[in-house]
Amino acid sequence: MALPMKTLRYVVFAALNVVVAREVDIIVTEPYMDEPFHVPQAQAYCRGEWSTWDPKITTPPGLYFVSLFLMKAFLLPCTLPILRLTNVLLLAVLPPLLDRVIAQVRVDDRARPWLEPSTEALIVSSFPVLWFFGFLYYTDVASLVGVVLTLWAAWAGKHKLAAVLGLGSCLFRQTNIIWLLYCLGASALHALHYPPVRREIEENAKLPPGKRNHQPTYYLFDHDPLAEKSEFLDFLIASLTVISERATVLPILPPYVVSCVLFVCFVIWNGGIVLGDKSNHVAAMHIPQLYYFVSFAAIMGWPILVSGKSGIRGLAREVAARMFKRRWERWRTAIILLIMTWTIHRYTIHHPFLLSDNRHYTFYIWRRIFMFHPLVPYLLAPGYLALCWAWFLRIGEANTLLPALLLPILCVPALLPAPLLEPRYFIIPYVLLRILAAKQPAPKWALLAEAVWYGALNWLTMWIFLYKSRQGVDGIIRFMW
Repeated sequence: MALPMKTLRYVVFAALNVVVAREVDIIVTEPYMDEPFHVPQAQAYCRGEWSTWDPKITTPPGLYFVSLFLMKAFLLPCTLPILRLTNVLLLAVLPPLLDRVIAQVRVDDRARPWLEPSTEALIVSSFPVLWFFGFLYYTDVASLVGVVLTLWAAWAGKHKLAAVLGLGSCLFRQTNIIWLLYCLGASALHALHYPPVRREIEENAKLPPGKRNHQPTYYLFDHDPLAEKSEFLDFLIASLTVISERATVLPILPPYVVSCVLFVCFVIWNGGIVLGDKSNHVAAMHIPQLYYFVSFAAIMGWPILVSGKSGIRGLAREVAARMFKRRWERWRTAIILLIMTWTIHRYTIHHPFLLSDNRHYTFYIWRRIFMFHPLVPYLLAPGYLALCWAWFLRIGEANTLLPALLLPILCVPALLPAPLLEPRYFIIPYVLLRILAAKQPAPKWALLAEAVWYGALNWLTMWIFLYKSRQGVDGIIRFMW
């Protein structure tokens, strides 16, 4: 019997990942970059040396536990290729999970076979920074899988499970506690907008008149307009309405509160959020990191950004109108740009790792663009603001105001304290942004452009990483994200 087309695409996705993983293992035979810290630590656990801990490791041991489980379950050796296989398997798990979350954001309750993820879910799972680190022993893929699982459980109304999964995701990356709060907020808003009785009535309305059941009406949480049509006053009214609807929200809270309290206990016991070497991971007030993220999101997600109802020209007109149409909007833009310029001057961080490590894209971006002339960082401020408006308008086509604002609000504590410009920090917020954008289904041409764009970036980066290495003072140097 022939495989369904969706299953066939999924099999091809997984098979290509296995081929790439095999090539990485053949060429990169020694642990690389951060792997020299993670691999020996995982192998120590494989030997049962539970008291061993490398103080240079700053993230919890969740990834090592997953690897250890797989090795014990399938009697696998604790070698570098097998450890890397952990992330390859997690990368294969991601498309069905994303498919379900995208269906949830669209309020699509149809049954979805696990082996038939949508094309869109496969494309998002190929997001270049995420995909690349799926072939090395890093924590990023496992961290994202944990967050997506938490979001799926929260939107499904399984709040106890979501709280446990969210706390478990913190075993891969401590900052996932922020994304647990996002899942709480997103599921609470979802419950307000889509109570169970509403779904029953909507399904009942689809039936022929003679077969409909007599059902009571329900109160619709309608004080949350589409983001693209909202004003600041709408935000205040919608926020107050959430408070007034606390009877719906409060029962959701307890499991998440327990998880947050347990995390706070860990921070107190540990003396901070960072494990191990705290000297190279000191929190900073890095406000421009938020500007870098919105630029990164626009570069990575441009096909989706410009695929809204109004097209690229319409989007440009709408952004210009938000910034310059009326006098008060021109004043607002001027004030925001003044504040952004000041934060760029006051809080830009020239991190020593960024300036010295030429194995990453960010080294060349910083050297060739940001350090080209002292005025360049300031001249980019209008572009940052325009991209913020562009994403807000794109997300706001189908999302109401509060869900559209929840993600950028929580990006602040997630990204602002990180002093280093590092694309891996943007993986989870970008994927969550992409999920929000999926509420308004992208046209086929946009998905095709996104797939080609991701494929080109993936091929180029992996090709350089594998086949364009060079000899350095401390060994082979390979270029990567």
